[in-house]
Formats: sequence, structure tokens, C-alpha cells
Amino acid sequence: MVFKNFCELSPCIRSFLTDNFKKLVLANYIIFETEKDHYQLSKSKKFTADILFATIIKKAALWKVSSTGKEVSMEDFMSSIRKNDLISSLYILERLFEGGTKEKVLAPQVVGVLVRKCSYLKDLAKKDEYFTYLWEADRAIKEKGLNPRLVIETLLVKLLGPH
Repeated sequence: MVFKNFCELSPCIRSFLTDNFKKLVLANYIIFETEKDHYQLSKSKKFTADILFATIIKKAALWKVSSTGKEVSMEDFMSSIRKNDLISSLYILERLFEGGTKEKVLAPQVVGVLVRKCSYLKDLAKKDEYFTYLWEADRAIKEKGLNPRLVIETLLVKLLGPH
């Protein structure tokens, strides 16, 4: 079981975990994840006064890991597209959209990158099919007002997914 931002668990969930902690750890791995530093948590009176949190701090094996959220760029996206790496492309696209870039600016750039990639295809039937997908995606974003993130993710699956 993984609890992200476990410091923000509701009182009801904390109570359940406290009451059933011994039973839960017998048959499960429990991971409590937080962005807060261990030192900060151990000095917080509110945190250490809570029975569950105090147990976690005292008895848990602690691992400090660096954040996996490195900055991504459009160059990273283009590189993943050149490699035909669907998973990386979707991940980078998600991170680009989360990064505060406006969808109205990012979506046309991504479509442009995909048009460039498809323009170099040798198979004319596949090239025609892919350009149809690109045109439909562009129209869905610009004319129908569909969510650019969803449209582009679907487009990536069509272009890079298994055929």
C-alpha cells in the first residue's frame, strides 16, 4: 500500500490505520511518502502527537530519495518521438502540460513536431493515414474545442502505438 503525502491523511483514515496497524503490516508492505524532510516532521509537535505518525517516525525504515520529477523540455519530447517511444512521449507530454505552459501554445507546437516526423515517412499509405490523424486532431483542438492534452495523447497512441 502506498500513501502519498501521508501527512495529509484524513483523521478517519489515520484512525483506521492506527487501530489495524499490526494486522496490516503482517501481510502488506506499507509505504508512506512525503515531500517533507524527516527532521521537519520529527520536530513538529502536531505531527509527533498523532499516534500513527509517531509510530511511523519511530519504527519505519526511512529512505530519502531525490525527486523523480526532473525538468523536461520540448527537445526531450522530440527525442522520444524520434525514438518512437510511446511511453516516454506520453510521460514527457504530461510533464510539459503540468509545467504551466499554456495548452493553447503547447498543443500547436506538439502537433507541429508530429507533422514534421510524419512528413519523412516513406510508406505513402501510412503517411496519408497519419496525416489524416494529425488533421483530425488539429480540427478537434481548434474547432471543436476538445481538451488538447487528451487529443494529443490519443494522437500519440495512434501514431506510436502498436499497429
